[in-house]
Amino acid sequence: MRRVRLIQHAQACGFTLTEIRELLHLRQSDRACCNDVRGRAVEKKLQLAAKIRAMQALSAALDRLIDDCAGGSLPLDDCPILAALEQVGGNGERAP
Repeated sequence: MRRVRLIQHAQACGFTLTEIRELLHLRQSDRACCNDVRGRAVEKKLQLAAKIRAMQALSAALDRLIDDCAGGSLPLDDCPILAALEQVGGNGERAP
């Protein structure tokens, strides 16, 4: 049960199955110490923080697109959201 709980809690904390396997190997190792596990946790925290920043940037970009669109019954060719999504490299050129 202890191993199953570790796996469940590690998954809930965002650890991948590969990372959980590493934690389980550390648990069985005579040479591993708490600092080894802490290092894995710190690494996971940094990865999650980077993902959060990326998601916040995506959310802000979507906010800008939504704010730029008045909605209504404009034809799709005039939709500012679609126009922005079709831009290549932000230089105003449209994708083929």
